[in-house]
Amino acid sequence: MTKEPRMAARDVSEAPLVLAHLSDTHLDGSPRTRERVEAVAATLAGFARPVDAVLVSGDLTEPGPHVEAELAFLESALRPVGPVVYVPGNSDDRQTVRRFLGLSPDPDPIHRVHSVANLHLVLVDTCVPGEMGGRVEHDTVAFVEHSLESQAPDARAVLVMHHPPRLLGHGFVDTVRAVGETARLEECVREDARVIATLVGHTHAATFARFGGKPLMVAPGVHSAGQLPNEFTGDLTGVVDPGAPPAFLVHHVTGDDLVSYVRTAY
Repeated sequence: MTKEPRMAARDVSEAPLVLAHLSDTHLDGSPRTRERVEAVAATLAGFARPVDAVLVSGDLTEPGPHVEAELAFLESALRPVGPVVYVPGNSDDRQTVRRFLGLSPDPDPIHRVHSVANLHLVLVDTCVPGEMGGRVEHDTVAFVEHSLESQAPDARAVLVMHHPPRLLGHGFVDTVRAVGETARLEECVREDARVIATLVGHTHAATFARFGGKPLMVAPGVHSAGQLPNEFTGDLTGVVDPGAPPAFLVHHVTGDDLVSYVRTAY
């Protein structure tokens, strides 16, 4: 009988980096959607251990004349909790988000890298204007590869986008996932040791899977809760529950180790 080699114990004395992961706020100018964001912000502000950053993975607002005011509200509500990092979702107007982020006008997707302490967030825009589903383009993967290669070999990164880049077994969600060069992106995630996880939104339902052999964490919705696959009947009118409490994830990152929690705001 061959004895398995002992693995070195992780140094639990190292303080984790803490990310609050929100998604799908869908601010529409109504008191209801603002109150749900405020409830999440109040919950985060009450943590004994403050978060290091707040990540919002898309569908920030609903289209309409209220969009710029709602984006300003979102920033003002979350900024006291910690630095806020955004990726756009399918309900967001790319040029409006560019202005909100202080970026120059450009029709191209909003791809960026944002570092929180020693963790690099590779933020990619999977949106297709006018479509609910998303797409990973050749240039998307090239950006991810270049961003990772520019980091030290022992650096740690998470990939962040709005649309799940794989099937999740849901009769509706799987029709509006990210398509395109997802296999190539998955191979990049698998092969690059710097990537520890992929963080997404879109479905409004907390979901945990694997992508490239590493965690794929789907944040629940702040706006509403998405149906699970075994709840979905094919009727799209009930695919989300607006009466469910606003929810979010909290990720604790220590080196290449990720521990994630689900929290509701009430």
